[in-house]
Amino acid sequence: MSARLIAIAMEAAEITLIEQWCKAGKLPNFNQLMQTGYWQKLKSTADVASGGTWPTLHTGCSPAKHGIARSHRHLKTGTYEIHKQYADQVRQDTFWNYLSAEGYRSAILDVPKSFPVANFNGIHLVNWGDEHQSWKQSSWPPEFSAEVIAKYGRHPLEGWYQQRPTTAAKYEALVNDLISGIQLRSQLVSDVLQQEAWDLLMVSYSELHWAGHIIWHTMDKNHPDYNPQQSEELEDAMYRCYAEIDNGLGKIRSLDPEAILMIFANSGMGPNYSGRHLITQVLQEIGMVPKKNQNKKSLLDLIPARKWGAQTFENVERFIPIWMIEKAKSIIPERLWDKYTRKLLYGGNNWKDCIAFSIPSDYSGTIRINLEGREPNGKVKEGAEYDKVCQEIMKAFSELINPESGKKTVKEVIKVRDHFFGPHINELPDIVITWERDAPITAVYSDRIGKISGTLRDKRSGGHESYGFILINDPDKKAFSSNETAHILDIAPTILMKLGVRVPETMDGKILPFYADEI
Repeated sequence: MSARLIAIAMEAAEITLIEQWCKAGKLPNFNQLMQTGYWQKLKSTADVASGGTWPTLHTGCSPAKHGIARSHRHLKTGTYEIHKQYADQVRQDTFWNYLSAEGYRSAILDVPKSFPVANFNGIHLVNWGDEHQSWKQSSWPPEFSAEVIAKYGRHPLEGWYQQRPTTAAKYEALVNDLISGIQLRSQLVSDVLQQEAWDLLMVSYSELHWAGHIIWHTMDKNHPDYNPQQSEELEDAMYRCYAEIDNGLGKIRSLDPEAILMIFANSGMGPNYSGRHLITQVLQEIGMVPKKNQNKKSLLDLIPARKWGAQTFENVERFIPIWMIEKAKSIIPERLWDKYTRKLLYGGNNWKDCIAFSIPSDYSGTIRINLEGREPNGKVKEGAEYDKVCQEIMKAFSELINPESGKKTVKEVIKVRDHFFGPHINELPDIVITWERDAPITAVYSDRIGKISGTLRDKRSGGHESYGFILINDPDKKAFSSNETAHILDIAPTILMKLGVRVPETMDGKILPFYADEI
């Protein structure tokens, strides 16, 4: 017999913070659910495809199958151009569409990287309060979106161009907007739950994603941007966001105590100590990127992508007032904005002249090999030559140390084709570099390349971690723990199995250990 299931996504929530605050008795509802349910850390695809974590989660498929990688600044295969990927470019179907086809009723509320389809069996709200918009604000049925706005208003951070506040008062205003958004979202879920006995209700709390990126340093006393002069209330800003979701969990659980409650995160969050700003210089030193001739000046040097390279986006933001960017975004159609801002920022790059080059990334570093038959001006042959170039790059980055501490700078270098398989593998980077998070990276050194220095220009003090978590509270199951490895891929097939729907063979995920005895 199938069950009812409530799925709550805490977008980019950090597992260590939740465990810390539960232990201190500061998240009582979450702690009670943990003590009586199943709690496990999950692997994520955040390092390889930060924009692909959501499609991975709701399709149960690898990014090499669904084709979404660094979605808002993505290298379009077959070009040297950066484009934005939208929700309709996900090449696999969502688990809730499988449910709909089998006659199950679902309420899908603001889940990222999704779009509503006609005749969906239930309701589907898109982009009411999404941290990163990949589809226009809309819904199924079409009138539902307008009904939500009429009843709850627009999300307090709708249209916000993410920027670190400059004063304590502006920080406080941002935190209030985050908490208000959480409260409105919890009220929406509560009201929808009481409309009917849904087979599935799923909602995403995107507020934690905003908070993690922009206010991480307000609670991390080891972060160089931490300000001990800030008020105690501001230092508690991150906790206040998590605590408000904890309040919502209590109310949601009380409305349907017999439903299976599944709470999860698509990735984690930690300090943004990335070294991605130094990748091009390292590649220059090992002969993968042509070095600039300092004695030969050209007008091409004024092109943003040539002048600033990997930090083009961040440097442009330094010179254009945020109010001007927000004003322009409000009057320029979204698709035109997406297209031409990326042309401005990344057009005129020199990637065609490189053996390998750094492509836009989030926290990890991502490298593309200029491959014959894939890139327009490919320089590396598929097969043995490709493998040799990858190995040379991997070795060079693995040797890097922090010249001040003598510690390793790089945690792991990943050759993507050794770990991901699918028809859209070419949408992913070829090499991914993950960084040690013990300190900001302002310089790297190895005997081969010498010392390279540079400052990361990023308004975000928090960066994505390569793991998420899962908490399942099932009234029919006892508390359970497992040492098995699990992945965010496993969420979609587990939901289908628990609701009595056959798991498609196309899914890469497996049933979570909590339900292994039911397979």
